[in-house]
Amino acid sequence: MHPQASIRRLLKSTTVADIHAALGQVDAQTAASLLDGIAVDDAGALVLSRFLTSGDTARPYRTYAAVHLLHRAGDALADVRATLRRLSLRFASQEPAALDLSPLSAFPALAVLSLTNAAGVTSLPELPALTALDLRDATGLNIAEALTRPLRSLTLARVPLDDAAMAALGAQMGLQQLTLRGCAGVADLAMIAALRGLKVLRLEDCPDLNDASAMPTLTGLSELRLSGLSDAVKAVNVEGLHGLVTLSAPGLRVEGMLNAPDLSTLRCHQVQQENSLTKSLQLRTVSIHLWRSGDLRVFQKNSALETLSLHEAHGLIDLSALSGLSALSTVHIGDAKALVELSPLAELEGLE
Repeated sequence: MHPQASIRRLLKSTTVADIHAALGQVDAQTAASLLDGIAVDDAGALVLSRFLTSGDTARPYRTYAAVHLLHRAGDALADVRATLRRLSLRFASQEPAALDLSPLSAFPALAVLSLTNAAGVTSLPELPALTALDLRDATGLNIAEALTRPLRSLTLARVPLDDAAMAALGAQMGLQQLTLRGCAGVADLAMIAALRGLKVLRLEDCPDLNDASAMPTLTGLSELRLSGLSDAVKAVNVEGLHGLVTLSAPGLRVEGMLNAPDLSTLRCHQVQQENSLTKSLQLRTVSIHLWRSGDLRVFQKNSALETLSLHEAHGLIDLSALSGLSALSTVHIGDAKALVELSPLAELEGLE
């Protein structure tokens, strides 16, 4: 068998050990040859259209192998290494074998890194240009150590967060987007209350989170998504969050004055101060489980409203405020036993 054919066979293996064995046989010339046709697209991501394509049964390992080959390729592919800005290493299932990410240090412009199912990753190299980090099921990584670099965007999914990790998270003063999903150990938001630069906060399936009282301090938020939290969390206080564009908190009561003029999407269990919705004139999608008011006048100036869903509207008796909302295409009103007059809906030509 031709040496390069043997290397290709090992690179297509479904074990990290075989891939490392293949890499041990590769010099700079062979690495460049194996990566023939590799490029970086306009978004700064690798294009691997011709790398290990024939009979490739291990696509999740393909990018990992390419990263190592790029590191070994020398001057021949220096332009690729210099322009790579986005990289996603995704494995088919939790990979327990040791994964060596030291070659990433050869990519000086790498700004966005995503790791999925990489339990074998125990450390990250110095990445001076990194601004966005996405870690999913990277259970072998020291999160506190990984967060010593300043970031603008961070996603942590199904990784354990101890006190040291939360302290490191709270020190990310330049953070603008934060997603915590399925992260055990997060009991409150005290550590991130000082992150005043946050624009996007997503907390999903964090069953230990039992205190969300720090929310009003995050006054720069434009997107807030909360779901799957502890049963102890019944409400979210949005007082002072004037820049909200998206508020998605199904199952939670919205407390405080909802003074968000640019609010476009609202999903929640209940709005405590329903009249405050008169200040939100850009609403497009509204889904509220419990509606107490007898009419819908708070929405009558929302000319862009497309979807309105009120699941339990026991006291609702008047739909006339909807008659002038020409963009409205979907209306769901549930348990409105006092409602007898539906004629205003007949004026909505776009209603499905």
